Parts: sequence; structure tokens; C-alpha cells
Amino acid sequence: MKLYTSSLSFTTLYYVLRRGNSHKNIVEKLQALSYWIEILPVDQQVIQKALTSDFKDFEDAVQNVAAESSSEIKYMITRNKKDFLKSHLVVVNSMEFLAVV
Repeated sequence: MKLYTSSLSFTTLYYVLRRGNSHKNIVEKLQALSYWIEILPVDQQVIQKALTSDFKDFEDAVQNVAAESSSEIKYMITRNKKDFLKSHLVVVNSMEFLAVV
């Protein structure tokens, strides 16, 4: 099984983890995580497609477009399935995903 996330997620994780953690500690954690997860680029093409998508939330649109840009990705795992109704991927929460793998 391969796991993917967009590069956008790493900046968000850094922001969330910085409360109560040192820069060095966060960087070490993100480096370790990067060995387990394939990082999808967020480039001009992804941004342009996200801007013209039917998604109501721009960040969700970026995540979805980045995921759909890879032919290897079949599932979008999220806490908010309703936010990804426009996705062409199979959208599941974490428990549903664990039930199918």
C-alpha cells in the first residue's frame, strides 16, 4: 500500500505541530513522515484546475486535484466525505478504508 498527500499538507502539519514543539523537532517528524508518504506536487496546473473546480472549499479542491492527477490513487481518505462529493475518487473515512484493505 502506498500513501499519498499533497505538498500543501506538509505546510499545514508544520503549522499545527508548531504549538509546543521546536522547529527542529517538527522538521525531524516531517522528515520521518516523508519517508512513508509520497508527496504530490501542488503546481500551477493543480492550482488552476482547483480554481475552476466545483468545490466550495479551495483547500479541498487543491487536495482533490492533486490526488486525481495521479493514476495510482484510487481513494480519498477524509473526515469530511461530504466535502468531496465532486471527486472522481472513491471517498471514504479512515474506518471505511481500513475495512476495504
